[in-house]
Amino acid sequence: AVTVEVTERKPVVAAAGPAATWSTLDGNGRTLAVTTARPALPALVVHGASGPVPPAPIGGTMAPAAESGLAVARSLPLAFSGQVTAVVVAADGTVSLDLNSNLVVLLGTVSNLAAKYEDVAAIIAHAPLQGAHTIDVTVPQSPTVGP
Repeated sequence: AVTVEVTERKPVVAAAGPAATWSTLDGNGRTLAVTTARPALPALVVHGASGPVPPAPIGGTMAPAAESGLAVARSLPLAFSGQVTAVVVAADGTVSLDLNSNLVVLLGTVSNLAAKYEDVAAIIAHAPLQGAHTIDVTVPQSPTVGP
């Protein structure tokens, strides 16, 4: 007997593609669909050494430069994932999040993500954020909030 297990790929992020298109990607960076309307998902923006990294054609997978951003997108906690409008990967592989409140969360590397997410959730819930522009959690347990 042969057993076949099918696992549905779930959309996690959207990436801007060529000619004003948007690609819907799963958590591994595989392109599931391409549309002209932006999907209701956080955008994945990847800056490579030579400029923006585009999504792959349908069925293809994004370049390795996207991996840190995809790791973040796969693991965003419910505490604030609904506020994330973009996951941005810098050319050096560090990651930041754009929130719908116009705050930018600087995550840095993808190490210690759970601790960084706890810091972000606590700051969003309890810190006075009037006039703030960034939440820096690149060093877990030593977060800063700044202009």
